[in-house]
Order: sequence, then C-alpha cells, then structure tokens
Amino acid sequence: DEEQGGSFPAPRRRKARSVTVIMRENVRTPLGALTAVAELGALGGLAYAVVEAQLAGGEVALECRHVLWAVELYVLYFSFVLAINANAAKGAHMSKFVKVIAAMGVLAIALLVLSVVLLVRAWNAAPGCSPIAYNALCAAVYFHFFEMCCLTPLEVGREEVTCEVVQAREPVDGPGAA
Repeated sequence: DEEQGGSFPAPRRRKARSVTVIMRENVRTPLGALTAVAELGALGGLAYAVVEAQLAGGEVALECRHVLWAVELYVLYFSFVLAINANAAKGAHMSKFVKVIAAMGVLAIALLVLSVVLLVRAWNAAPGCSPIAYNALCAAVYFHFFEMCCLTPLEVGREEVTCEVVQAREPVDGPGAA
C-alpha cells in the first residue's frame, strides 16, 4: 500500500449480524424496554378507545367510522409489533420473518399517512364523531410519528455504534498486523 501512495489501511469489512441477534439485543436495551412499555400502553389505550366508541353506538358519519377503523388498525399494528418484539426477546429465530417485518414497516407508514388524511377529513365532521376515537387516533399518530422519527433512529444509531465498536476491537489482518 505504501508503494502505491496510500497511507490509509484498507477499510474493515463489517461482520454480518443476523436479524435475530440485532432484534434480540435491541429489545433488551433500556430504550428497547421503554419503547415496548410505551407500545403496550398505546395498545391498551387504543383498545379501550375502540371499546368505548363502539359501546357509544349510534348513527355516525362515514368520516367518523373511518376514524374508528384507523384506531382499530392501530390496535392490530401495535399487537403485531409487540408480538414480534416479545418473540425476539425470548430468543426466537427472527430472520425467517424479515419479509413480513419489512412489509409491516411499509404498511405502518401507509397507516400513518392514511390516519393523518382521515383526521383532516374528519375535522369538519368532528361534532358528530366520537371524541374518544378522534383523540385516540390523534394520540396514535403522534406516538407513531415520535417512535418513527425519534425512538427508532436512536435504536438504529445505537446499532451503528455497536458495529463500530465491534470493528474497532477486531484484530487487523494484513501487512502491519502483529
């Protein structure tokens, strides 16, 4: 390398880590545990809102029914997320679910966009809508956005730092290695 004018060592190759290892480690961190507790709280609150809104009954505008349907979809979404994280925490082999997890990620973003559209459309029909369903969907959108833009990048950033530390601890193979 020195003869070619390069004074920098060749970049190290990152060790491939399985989805199982990454997910297991992420759910076992304090931030992962806190996120799981927050998701469980969101799931409980949304399920309560669905039951309350359905018990209120009555004739409601289509926009209002769509809001309730979106809240029900968030109940399903958080149930899926918690089930995946629980399986990862107990050590289940998660690599076989990569395509399903990726598809759910895409659907989660679609759900977020759909929910914002439904909230805007229901804004004018709000007097006839169940306030609990409307507020629950607002809370779900806020939490989902916060989780997507703040919590997940912290987890991904932690994973990147972990990879860098692992790389730094690896012995360097090559001409200058001892």
